[in-house]
Amino acid sequence: MAKERKSKATDADSNLRRYLDESDTGPKQGRDWLSRWNELRYKIHRKGRERITIMIVPHTESNILNLHISNYALFGTAGVIFVFLIASLITIINRSAETIQFYDMGLTNSQFHIQSSRLADEIIPLHERISIYTNTIASIHTRLSGRPDDLPARGGVAEQMVEREIQDLSAMIEQCKQAGEQCEQHRIEGILRRSLYLSILDNEKLKQAIDITDKIIEDLNTPEKQHLLKITPNIWPVRGSIAVPYGSRFDAHRGNGQPLRGVWFHATPGAEVFATAPGKVTEISYNKQFGLYMWVEHPVGIRTFYANLDRVTVNAGDQIEKGQVIGTVGRSANPASNMLYYEIHIGTVAYNPHAFLNHLQSLWLNPQNP
Repeated sequence: MAKERKSKATDADSNLRRYLDESDTGPKQGRDWLSRWNELRYKIHRKGRERITIMIVPHTESNILNLHISNYALFGTAGVIFVFLIASLITIINRSAETIQFYDMGLTNSQFHIQSSRLADEIIPLHERISIYTNTIASIHTRLSGRPDDLPARGGVAEQMVEREIQDLSAMIEQCKQAGEQCEQHRIEGILRRSLYLSILDNEKLKQAIDITDKIIEDLNTPEKQHLLKITPNIWPVRGSIAVPYGSRFDAHRGNGQPLRGVWFHATPGAEVFATAPGKVTEISYNKQFGLYMWVEHPVGIRTFYANLDRVTVNAGDQIEKGQVIGTVGRSANPASNMLYYEIHIGTVAYNPHAFLNHLQSLWLNPQNP
């Protein structure tokens, strides 16, 4: 039986080879290539037809099961399994990527809510500062030119609408802070919409402030204004810093609770004291409260007062120039401390020196004491 099976297999191989050889009917120059191709096909087909026998033997060694599987079936099954594994792997990777993307989107939305609230929190105080700045610029222009009609209209229904928007924005920010990541999308959109609205208004205000500033510069460039600046006490009387500001309700250096009519400046011992405007020295004297002090009279009814001096370098009746050294800082006042006390008077009223030292703060010109 074995010989017969072997003979049949040999005959089948011979027939297959003969069939493949006969199918080679091309020209001579292509026969070498076709021969190699047919030889490869023959080897593949031969290997594919080979069978593998799998024997399943039970412990009783009875009813042995023989399974005959060709290489074609084996490789075909392996190919199907391989394709299935690749498809499963691609599906798992795609699902994982979607999950990560959704997680990242969740984090992004959460951060977006937080950043939106922070942005709105910063916009509200910024809006208030810009309003103060633009109002100050407008007031300076009015005081210098006396032409309030040049300024944009303020107040009225428009200002009320802005205030209402700010109140709504503050309320929505507080609600979103309490809700945290659960803040509703329409609230976030409302916060951003109102923040954008305030930003646009602030940009317009800054543009108007720039235009007004240009007008102020034009006004200051006139000969009259230049002369006024030269005779105005608008420089610092000493190199130092402010210790006690104008209008303080308790003067620690005088030891009383009356509003301070001037400014105390920190200074180093013996620091030079400068005349803040051209004028005439009208009085040099001493008392226990102010120590060694000096009065200087300037044009247009302005007078300046310098106290707690160590010594003076001018005499009563002298004409002095702006920036001239007129004395040095001492400790002659009560209590003794290395500071300069400085006042500015227009007529009989003491004004805030800040208004003259910094023109952008001219709103402080309003007197607080007779």
